[in-house]
Amino acid sequence: MMESAQGLPIEDWPLLRDSLKRDWPIYAYYYNWAINAIKWRKKDPKSAWSIYCPGGRYDAGAFIATASNGEYTVIVFAFEESKDMLQKIITDSDVIDWSREITFAVVHQTFADVLERAIENMKFIKKISFATMKKTTTINYFQSKDECLQFEFQVPDDCYLRPLDVSHIPLVNSLWPHQNRKNPELSQKYLETFVKLNTSAGLFRKEDDALVSWILHDDIGSLGTLQTVEAHKQKGYGKIVAKALAKNLAEREGLDSTLFIVQSNVASQKLFNSLGYRPLKKVCWITLDMKY
Repeated sequence: MMESAQGLPIEDWPLLRDSLKRDWPIYAYYYNWAINAIKWRKKDPKSAWSIYCPGGRYDAGAFIATASNGEYTVIVFAFEESKDMLQKIITDSDVIDWSREITFAVVHQTFADVLERAIENMKFIKKISFATMKKTTTINYFQSKDECLQFEFQVPDDCYLRPLDVSHIPLVNSLWPHQNRKNPELSQKYLETFVKLNTSAGLFRKEDDALVSWILHDDIGSLGTLQTVEAHKQKGYGKIVAKALAKNLAEREGLDSTLFIVQSNVASQKLFNSLGYRPLKKVCWITLDMKY
């Protein structure tokens, strides 16, 4: 009989993290996420992730993690041999709040089918229904920390580079393609946690301190929300901030860089290909807009 999902003791989180080194770098972004979850729990337990494993065991080969930081985000994971276990803990446990709009983030292609079957089963098990189900497919990119340490870049004479703060998030949120259109204040609060608990890289004009390009270290522990304001595109600013943040994370936190690019975003794919990033597997986001 399979065990139900139970909270993983905080002292076992590093053990779960290290188990994700398997088949490197296929699950590297889960490893980075676990590092980030541990860091966030230390900095701010109220906005930290919660992790649940079968029987509360880190070595069970599957887990569910949840966080509510404006957006309600759920991460599910299973090694190939543990896919049946993952489906069972999704459908049999009460750790997912099915009454909310849910984003299942960074769902690896090796078990995306398991999650989708589990969601279908929940229609009958818990009588859930949802107004919409949106699936966004991305490509996972990877660059080792040693490679990131070799990045070189030149900041233009009329600009300067520094991290963002929460005052910049309204602009970031307004231009973010994945902004919560129905409740933009939720995605704004979500992005605020990135700059409060992680680092970032922003390029600013000296003449008026205007933010013109940026990239954040997100809740998954990956590079995200790369954007340049329209008037300053085609100047190479995106490459500057992307290199700066990846190099900073390699130097200060010893992190390899992971990121996700929407499959149709050819421009971003070209940018990160030019920086030497390797495309790995497809990864999807599944968002459920629940209704009752």
